[in-house]
Parts: sequence; C-alpha cells; structure tokens
Amino acid sequence: LTSRNYRFHARPWDLVTCPSVCSKCSNGCNIKLDVRMDALQRVNARLNEEVNEEWTCDRGKFGHDYVSGPNRLKQPLARKNGALVPVSWAEAYTLLRENLRRAGKSVGGIGGARCTNEDNFLFQKLLRQGIGTSHIDSRTGRYQGPSAAPLYNRFGFHSMGSTIAQLEKMQTLFVLGADLQEEQPILFLRIRKAWRFRGAKVLFASDHITPDVTSVSDFAEGTLVYKPGTEVALINGLLHILLAGGRLPDAGVDAGALQKSLVKCTPEKTAKITGLAPEQLLAAAEMLLQNPMAVVAGRTVTEHAHYPDIVAALGNLLAVTGNSFQLNVPGLECNTLGAMDMGMLPDCAPGYVPLQQPGMNTQQMLEAAAEGTLQMLWVAGADLVQKYHDATLVKRALQNCSFVVVNELELTETAQQADLVLPAASMAEKEGTYTNCEGRVQRILRAFQPQGEARPDWMIFAEMLAMLTGQAPAFSPRSILCEIAASVPLYQNVTPKAAGQNGVLRAYLTNHDRKPILAPVEYVAEN
Repeated sequence: LTSRNYRFHARPWDLVTCPSVCSKCSNGCNIKLDVRMDALQRVNARLNEEVNEEWTCDRGKFGHDYVSGPNRLKQPLARKNGALVPVSWAEAYTLLRENLRRAGKSVGGIGGARCTNEDNFLFQKLLRQGIGTSHIDSRTGRYQGPSAAPLYNRFGFHSMGSTIAQLEKMQTLFVLGADLQEEQPILFLRIRKAWRFRGAKVLFASDHITPDVTSVSDFAEGTLVYKPGTEVALINGLLHILLAGGRLPDAGVDAGALQKSLVKCTPEKTAKITGLAPEQLLAAAEMLLQNPMAVVAGRTVTEHAHYPDIVAALGNLLAVTGNSFQLNVPGLECNTLGAMDMGMLPDCAPGYVPLQQPGMNTQQMLEAAAEGTLQMLWVAGADLVQKYHDATLVKRALQNCSFVVVNELELTETAQQADLVLPAASMAEKEGTYTNCEGRVQRILRAFQPQGEARPDWMIFAEMLAMLTGQAPAFSPRSILCEIAASVPLYQNVTPKAAGQNGVLRAYLTNHDRKPILAPVEYVAEN
C-alpha cells in the first residue's frame, strides 16, 4: 500500500533517512525519518526487539505531519496592543529577562512531556538556579501529590515494574481502566501476542467499552464492565475471593490483617457496588491464580480521584498472588517519565532527591495564577487548554497571570493566550534523549534544520540561564547528557555510546530488592 501523505512527494532515492524515536506516546517506538529538502516525507518503523520489534502504530506512522506542516511557528511572537506580532529573538529575550527579574521568585514552570531529557534538565536548572523557585511540574493528571507516592515508596519505581518485552512472557495479564490500543499501542500488541502465541489468560476490566473500536476485550477471556469509580471495590472483591479460596501460592506475606479488613467484601456486596454479577467476579478471581501475572493500569486509573488507593489495592492483589512488583502504570506522553527523572517536580531535584522546601504543583500554580498571586507562568510544550482536566481553571490562569510565556511548535489554544510565544524545534529538528515508560533512554537525532527561526528548547533555556547568571551556556545536547550522567545517579550508565541505536535502561528498573507489602484499603463511595 502507498502512503497518501508520501505519494508524489518524493522517490525513495531522493530521501535521506535518520534514526529517531516516536513522540506520540510513552512506548518509545524506534522509527526512521525519511527527509527530502528539509521536510519530513514519511515515517517507518525501525527494528528494536526490546521495544516495538519491527512495528509502529498508525498514529506514529502518520501522526508526525505537524513537523513540516504549514502551522509551524517560525519566529517569536509578542503581545502588543492585544495582538501577537512577530519580534526578533533579541527583543523576545529582552522582554523575557525583564519580566523574570520583575517577577522575582513568583514564577512557575509547567511542561516537560514533549521536551527531551536535556530540555527538561535545563528548564528546571534555569528555574531553580537562575530564578530560585521550585514551582515546577510536568504532571497534568489529577494526581499531583508527593512524587514518591503512590508507586516508588512501595514498589521502588515510578512507572513500570515490568519491561515491555516481559509482558509478552506473562501467563496472566490484568488490564484495568485502559483503552490500551489508543494509550499504549505496543503494550497492547505485546499483550495480544502473549494471548495469541503463549496462551496467556487476559482479564480486562473497564468502566466503559466503545463499540466498533479495537480493544483488549476482543480477545480477553474475561471482560468486566464495572460502574465508574468502583475500581477499589472491584479489586477488594477479587481479593476477598482469592483469600477465602485457600489456593494462593506462598507469597511470603502475612495476609491475615488484610483478610480481616475484607470480610465484608463478599461477591454479593461487590456485585451490588460494581454492577457485576457474582459469577463474573468468581470467574475473574480464578484467572488471577495463574502465575506469572502482571497488571497494566491506564488513564481511567491515573485520572481517578482515588488513584493512590487503586494502586495500593492493586499492590495487595499482586502481593498475595506472588507477583509483588509486576505493576505497570505507564505515563501517556512521550517523555512523561524522563521529565520526572530530570526534576520537573515541585518536591524533587533531578534523580528524585527530596527538597526541603517544595514548590507548587501544576494545580496550585494554575490556582495561584488565576488568583493573580503568581506573577509569571512559563509553559513548555504543554497545551494545557486542550489536555488539562480543568480547562476553565487554565483559561482563568492564563488570563489573570501578569506574564505568560509558551514554548510551542504551533499556535495552540494555550499559546494564543500567551504574552510571549517562543518557536520550538520539533523532535526531527534537534538531538537529545527520551525515556520511555519502561525506563529505556533512547536517542533522537536531528534530521534537518529547524523551521525558520525555531530553536531547540534546551538552547532557549541555556541562553536565558547565561543571561541571568553569567554562567557559560551549554553548547550541545551531548554536553548536557554528560552533566546529567554525572549528577543524576539514575542516569550514571547513560551515555551516547551506551544508548547506541536501541537505548539503555536507566539504573533502578531492575533493583527490586524490596519485600512485598500489604496495605488494606477501604472503598470510598464516589459522590
């Protein structure tokens, strides 16, 4: 089949191919960018057996047309007389520097998911060292509590306990609250392969199933469609059945206290709360007895008001079945995990080093900006108006904040509300690294020069840091990666040579030396 986007634009012998990494989700598929005359012509998959093998999803293959699209920002824009008008970089930097000095420490930085590790490292360095603020966050989901909770304190990781390739080797896979084919296409493929070629049992639980859309439910042996908001009740009900059955393996945990806390979570009561039949719950619990088992949780879980409680309940389920660290809660954006690793958090420096004086998280920054108490807001690569769960709050924050800066590729709804818009280079126009959902650090290479006057985000941050502090700026992503490797223990093994063509797992992913923990969780009814 011929790609409609590519047809009549180039011949194969006209193209220059550059290896890269897909930016459409957190799986980190390896891709090849085919370029002609400084324009992206097509995207193909690149072999990496540990991640995407030889595949790419449709979104990754056809979703990068924005890179050379007509809507790309090509020069800085500043608001004058109510309208955004083109300005030079010199004028943009002068305006930015003046407003940073005027705002003092009343500055907040939001972003990170689109940016590379190098971009994020310099962004937080600029805010912390150049400005003296820790009002920094890259999280735009509903949970924005301490970064060590709910995953790291209990499991020792911030995203996934399994690697992508390991999912294919499981005998049981429990997918909870995820439209996996849309959120994590390669995880979806691995789970389907485990079912198709290894006979794995797949249990799928969700508060909705969209008709005529490919889903895990198409091949799952068990499908549970529960009432929205009843995830904790569902998991506790399954635990009650498992603990009462007396058929669990010796997992090295004392489940006596947990069993007592679940005495009222009978199949009948759980069925009443969740809307499922007792027979469905009994059949589902039977499936969870086959090891090894892994759990994959999706957007419905991460966007839940009681997200920490669901994670704790899932931890109990995995602990009693002897699979304590096989919990997977992957982020949604291409560098969600890398942004957190680099210190794009209000309570942690790079490498999750706790801060004595945490700053405000995304929600708190938006509330402060909406009230007019935060003087300046800098948003890097996050279309908050479109993606944040409270769009009304975002619009109020952008309207009431004294000065808003946005680094962006196109004039998004968020950028349209800014006082200064800085054109950023896309993933095809800069070098750097992304960290995928399993903790694999992979390199992207520059395929061609940035559009117009667009600049890589790291360069914008480096130049502004030099203006504010007088420090010599970073001159390349490679030098920034060397600084990251020297100052962030998680990345001590990450170098351009080690990353190579297929990436390298950063340090702590396989360090599962913690003992299984049980933490009883009570179901809290939704209002």
